[in-house]
Order: sequence, then C-alpha cells, then structure tokens
Amino acid sequence: MSGHLYVHIPFCRSRCGYCDFASEPIGPHLRAGTVEAYVERLGVELRERAEANQPFETIYLGGGTPTALPEELLLALVARLAALEQGATDPEFTIEANPGTIDAGSLAALAGAGVTRLSLGIQSFAPRRRAALGRRTSQGEIEDALRAVRAPVAGAGGRRATAPGEEGAYGAGGPHLAEWNVDLVFGIPGQSWDDAAADMDAAIAAG
Repeated sequence: MSGHLYVHIPFCRSRCGYCDFASEPIGPHLRAGTVEAYVERLGVELRERAEANQPFETIYLGGGTPTALPEELLLALVARLAALEQGATDPEFTIEANPGTIDAGSLAALAGAGVTRLSLGIQSFAPRRRAALGRRTSQGEIEDALRAVRAPVAGAGGRRATAPGEEGAYGAGGPHLAEWNVDLVFGIPGQSWDDAAADMDAAIAAG
C-alpha cells in the first residue's frame, strides 16, 4: 500500500504579513546552525520511514520556502525523500518555491534529484497587491523565475529517472520538471475583480 507525505521547511527569505504557516526568516537560523540541525533531524525521521519499507506515491515539500535552503542541503534532502518513492507505480514529488530562490540550473538539479513538479508562489502579478501582502518579490524576479521554470520543462518526456542522474531516462531534453503551477491569492485588500482576472490572465499566459 502506498502513502502520501508532506514535509515542512519552516524557513523563508523574509516573513510575509499574511502568512499563517510556521516559518521564520532563514538568515538568523543559518548563522545559528538551526537550519542544518532541522534538516539533520528530518534525515533521522526519513531513515525511520525508509525502514518501514512503505513507498510513497506523492511527496510534497512545502513551507516556508524550501528553495531558500542552501543548495547542498536541499538537494541532499530531496534525494532522501525521492528514495522513499522507490516502488511507487506513478510517483509525484512537488516542491514549493518563491521567485528569487530558483534559476534554470537549480531547477534542473532538483529535477535530477527526483522532483517532478514545482509550485511557484507568485500570489499576484501586480506590485501594489504584493506590497499589500508584504511580499518583497520584485517583478524582475517573477519574470526570471517564469523563464527558469519553462527551461527545465522544455524537452521530451517528463518522466523521472529510476535513479537520479540515470542517462536517457528523461528523453532528449535532459532532466526537467513534468508539471508546474502558479500560486495566486484572492481577496487581497484593495483587490478588485478586474485585478483578480488580470492575475488569472497573466498566469495562463505564463505557461
């Protein structure tokens, strides 16, 4: 019997005023060693899960902003998680990301480590609406993130390798994400129906 797993990363570049999730700015925790300690503890729990020999059909790595982690820590964690999907018939591995924390290279590395799907937190394409939410993401960071997300998606296939880095398992395009989505927020203070519709139009046009 397969299962489903959510793993929470409680760190972000900065804390947004509207967010009710358990998360804190990552900077002080990096300096204090808390981030490494948290990921190490996750590793202990994941080893215990692996010993249960129950494959997971879906894994969701959320937060917080998982892609705010140092790349070496993040890729090691992703590899541990991906190993828990071995034996699943149709595994899906989603990671949350915010603009400003990803580029084409990092997404290709995540896909190579086992991630199949990205959830990109834009919240609104309108700078004034993001400001109302306390989001510090710039328009340029959003555009860069969307370009990056489309780069790994391009190419044949969309199937994850049976082992990270296995040659030829992804088709001609190399490692790439099978799917991605954009997160939007509705009901932002001052947001009109036209504003919300414009966000939807921009999301559809993005990919």
